[in-house]
Amino acid sequence: MKKVREADRSGERGGLTYLCMSALILTAFSNEANLNVIGCHVFGSGWPDSAKTTEKLELLKKHFSLCEKDFEDACSAAKGLIKMRNQMAHPKLQNPKTFRKEFDGRPSEKQITDLQRPPFLASFTVAEVNRQYAAMELIYETLLVSANIDENDYGPSGSLTVSKVSEGDKTYS
Repeated sequence: MKKVREADRSGERGGLTYLCMSALILTAFSNEANLNVIGCHVFGSGWPDSAKTTEKLELLKKHFSLCEKDFEDACSAAKGLIKMRNQMAHPKLQNPKTFRKEFDGRPSEKQITDLQRPPFLASFTVAEVNRQYAAMELIYETLLVSANIDENDYGPSGSLTVSKVSEGDKTYS
C-alpha cells in the first residue's frame, strides 16, 4: 500500500499498474488468511480450511449474523477481488472458433487483442487498491469484534500459519 500511495502522489506512472496488481493480490491473500485465523479460532478443527474463500466468508457472516450495509458492501468488494484473483491464478483459454463466429469471419488484430485482454486488468488502479484494502480492514475488524478476539493475541509463525502468543512470550513459534 505504501509504495502504491507513494507512486500515485509522485505522479510516476511507470510500473503503477504492477504495483496495484501486487497490492490487490496480496490483499486477496490477506483476506483469506484473516478468515482462516478467525475461522480456526471460532470453529476449531471444524473449520473448513479447504473450502473456497467466498464460502468461508459466508460461513462467518452467517455464524455471526452480520448483515449491516457497510459489512455487506465490503463482502461484495472482497468477493469481486477473490474472483479477480481466481481469474489470474486459473485462466480459462478461449476457443478461436468462437471468436470467428462472433465477428462473422476472421476478427481483426484489434478485436483479438480486445478479446484476449483480461476483464480484471481495468481494476488495477489506485482507487481499487484503496477500496479493497478498506473493505478487507472492515471485514477483519468486524469479525475480530464479533469473535471477541484481541488481535494482539496472535502473531505470524515461521511456517506461515498463525499461532497464539501468550503475554509472557517474547518470540513467535
